[in-house]
Amino acid sequence: MANLQAGTVIVARYDVTARTQVPWGTGEAWEATDRIFSRNVLIYELSAGADSAAMDTARDIAQITQDGIIRIVDILTKDDHRYVITEKPDGTTLFGLIAGGTLSVRQARAIIGIVATTLKDTHERGYAHGSLTPAHIWLSGSRIAIHGLAARNVLGDNKALGDGAIARDIRGLAALFYFALTGIMPDYNSREPNIIPLVDALPSAEHDLKKLTTGILMGNTALIHSAEAFLSTLGPWNTDDIPFIDLQPEKLSSDSPEEPRPVVRTSTRATPSTGRAERIPGTPPVAPYKHSPEPSTTRAKIEPVTSPQTPPMIPQRTPVLSPRSAAEPDQSPPRRNRHASSTVITLVFFGLFLLGGLVWAMSTFNAPYEPAIVAPSGRPDPSVDVVAGDDDNADGSGGETAEPTTPPKVVVPVIASAKALDPQGDENEHPELEDRLVDGDSTSIWYSRTYSTPNFGNLKTGIGIEISLEEESTVSSVLVSSANTGGNIEIRATNAKNPEKGKVLAEGPLDGETQFRFDDSVDTDSLVLWFTELPVQEGQNRAFIYEISVT
Repeated sequence: MANLQAGTVIVARYDVTARTQVPWGTGEAWEATDRIFSRNVLIYELSAGADSAAMDTARDIAQITQDGIIRIVDILTKDDHRYVITEKPDGTTLFGLIAGGTLSVRQARAIIGIVATTLKDTHERGYAHGSLTPAHIWLSGSRIAIHGLAARNVLGDNKALGDGAIARDIRGLAALFYFALTGIMPDYNSREPNIIPLVDALPSAEHDLKKLTTGILMGNTALIHSAEAFLSTLGPWNTDDIPFIDLQPEKLSSDSPEEPRPVVRTSTRATPSTGRAERIPGTPPVAPYKHSPEPSTTRAKIEPVTSPQTPPMIPQRTPVLSPRSAAEPDQSPPRRNRHASSTVITLVFFGLFLLGGLVWAMSTFNAPYEPAIVAPSGRPDPSVDVVAGDDDNADGSGGETAEPTTPPKVVVPVIASAKALDPQGDENEHPELEDRLVDGDSTSIWYSRTYSTPNFGNLKTGIGIEISLEEESTVSSVLVSSANTGGNIEIRATNAKNPEKGKVLAEGPLDGETQFRFDDSVDTDSLVLWFTELPVQEGQNRAFIYEISVT
């Protein structure tokens, strides 16, 4: 990776910080910071000889959005260089978890169940890991993710394994299960791994545990040859049994120095401590976890004092006046009864109030009547006077009541999907990210490719985004949430087949949260946002959009 070095900035977004070794042997990645989302990522640079199939693989794996893998978050091409950006794992590895002691059967079953479910889904898409170890299983909070599955397939590390990569994953699952229960990681690539019978390490081992560990590793369980078969034998598990990783050190006092402490494993079934600190996941490096010694933590123990020489302090009530003896006559002069005085004042007040109300009632009763309906001017409205015997409708309808009119049904526009359009190019304006345009998540982002000029390098007249609605609806405006300013967008009543046709409903530059209001509402089931000019973002000619909504 001679092209990258610490301090390099890629597409004005990724600040490269340091090189790091990948945990599956050969190869390396670069740690970087994503300026837009303020998060840490890993950057893999594809070799100059990498074919287009590697980029196709990256785009396909980027469609896998489940939490079970360390996901691909970006795919870039700059000049002759190609980059694949993934999440950076955080939390602790399975190595770090076992450093505090082996897991219970329920906890191990839940963790391996999550990993096997993830592998079942990726195997169905044709992608295996091929080199599972405890260093690839990351736990953060209640999330369990497999590191390296995306990168190994993009970098071509599994090509030599061919169809054997899936079979190796099944043996890897058995080895991880054995490791979680015993703390011993067997060499599952060996036909005769150096392991002890599970019954010796775990006397109460159930039959299915032995089948899924030593049975697979010793080649005695030929029927379990897929992740689906593994899950079927594993049986049900409870996600409440997954150990919760709390990486926030508990502070004993505000001035006590912070000390390193190992990861605390707790089951969510256990009763939480009332003094437990709020969890804030950390971000350790990709290298294997190193166990830190348990710090000495001293807590004050408070016990009641029971010394007979020191009776407990009882708060005494001190009277405002000096206490008097019951036999001592009270020689003080008689005091004025304040309660009686206040009662008299209250009665006088209410008497005056009732007298005023009576005067107002009499004056109102003797006043002439006013019309019940008045015009806006305040004068009686003569149109409401009705002459006796002449109460038919003025139009001679004879008192017939007109049927109420039913208002037309209003169909609220609901977006069904979004599609990135590049009809004059190769239809490759990051289609793997187009779902982010309408996913309701204002932090996910779609972006176009970078061009040499805002006018697409004179290669085309524009690019666009098709918005498909669930049904034909009345639309009056489009809201575009973006980090861009400038450029020009046309909102057209058309579809992907003819993106430059159709009536232009609104147009203008982007300015952050930009709402395009139509002069007249339109009934349609699709719209096209057509960029005729790209915004310029930190010297880069490209479009960034977080979310699109319609009203």
